[in-house]
Amino acid sequence: MKLIIAACTVLCLASGRAAGADAAQPVQPAQPCPDAAFHQFDFWLGEWDVMTPAGQRVGHNVIRIAEGGCAIVESWTSASGTTGTSLNFYDRTDRKWHQSWMERGGEALRLSGEYADGHMRLQSSPSGPTGAINRITWTPSSDGKVRQYWDVSVDGGKTWKAAFDGTYVKSSGGCTAAEFHQLDFWIGTWDVVSPSGEKLGSNRIDRILKGCALQENWSEPDGEGKSLFYYRPDTNRWHQVWVTDTATSLGGVKEKRSIAVEASGMRFQGELLAGGRILLDRTTLKLQPDGRVRQTIETSADGGVTWKTQFDGFYVKRPDTP
Repeated sequence: MKLIIAACTVLCLASGRAAGADAAQPVQPAQPCPDAAFHQFDFWLGEWDVMTPAGQRVGHNVIRIAEGGCAIVESWTSASGTTGTSLNFYDRTDRKWHQSWMERGGEALRLSGEYADGHMRLQSSPSGPTGAINRITWTPSSDGKVRQYWDVSVDGGKTWKAAFDGTYVKSSGGCTAAEFHQLDFWIGTWDVVSPSGEKLGSNRIDRILKGCALQENWSEPDGEGKSLFYYRPDTNRWHQVWVTDTATSLGGVKEKRSIAVEASGMRFQGELLAGGRILLDRTTLKLQPDGRVRQTIETSADGGVTWKTQFDGFYVKRPDTP
């Protein structure tokens, strides 16, 4: 490498003198990773909705170029709100592709492999008490979709069992930015119980309007209510509008906006007029380590100095929803 640079330096200097010290021409930087091997995984680039063979949406994935085309970064959000990120790259040294995956909660996965016969296949080394081998295969199709098939072997590769089978479909417009997915952990059909286990009601949270809003459908023995949750890019806040079948009563109609967004939850706050005084009204949604969601609703009559709990419930996802 030093010899090539030295030779270029001598030739360039000689050329400059011969040209009578003409003005130097700017040197155009080379593309960082022009080799075709670095672009074998480009078919995975884009913003995708991921569907099961039955047509059920299980998540949203954004795959982007990084480091000038030398790597690919994956940003996954499941329909239940769990997230994960992977770095994918081709290594000139061993001529293999590598993936390093990390999800919220600390679960890591390292894979390596190659592109051949029209698909990318990456595989892990045996790990864990069973010596499990994870193998993931991505296959592009002529209609622009990508199939991701994940299988696992616990007998050294003799037999394999399917762990995941999903089809990537390009997102058809709508709201695909990450901010619009901050409440995805709440999507699903839930039974809602008190901390002591008493059934309080049920709720179904749906993504609507091409991912630009969520609709809450609450039901309890005494009535029902609906909320529209939406993110406004101009204010960088989430908003909630809640309406019940007793809209003329206190709390029958409420409007709140987000005041705190964390990796595992969100808090909304608004105001209520009760008995001639203003009450602060706040709702907190927080994803629990076991996959449940805790919802608390509190009011304050002293400007937020002290709070009184009006509702405390745990959302338990029904087994027939993702």
